[in-house]
Amino acid sequence: MKSQINKVLEIDEKTQKLVKDTEKKIEKVREEFRKRATDMENFALEDAKKTAQEEFDKIIEEAKSIATKKEDDDKEKLKEIDELYNKNEKKLIDRAFNKFILGEDD
Repeated sequence: MKSQINKVLEIDEKTQKLVKDTEKKIEKVREEFRKRATDMENFALEDAKKTAQEEFDKIIEEAKSIATKKEDDDKEKLKEIDELYNKNEKKLIDRAFNKFILGEDD
């Protein structure tokens, strides 16, 4: 009888050891999974951040290009207006003088 009890106790000890070992292995696998999941998440976040920065830079460059073109166009129009004014300056001054100072209509 004692022998059978010892065998049962021995089986119980082995079972407890097996359960503990299995739990340790499961926890190790879970920890590895968590680490991989975290690494994958970090990689995805960095990749998304990089892609977003590239798109942002592209949009900024396009906006700068449009602004520069608009500025150049405005400078050209201003130059044309200055040339037209300089060409007609005397006539414009005479008309303004006659109308506002002398009270004459065209």
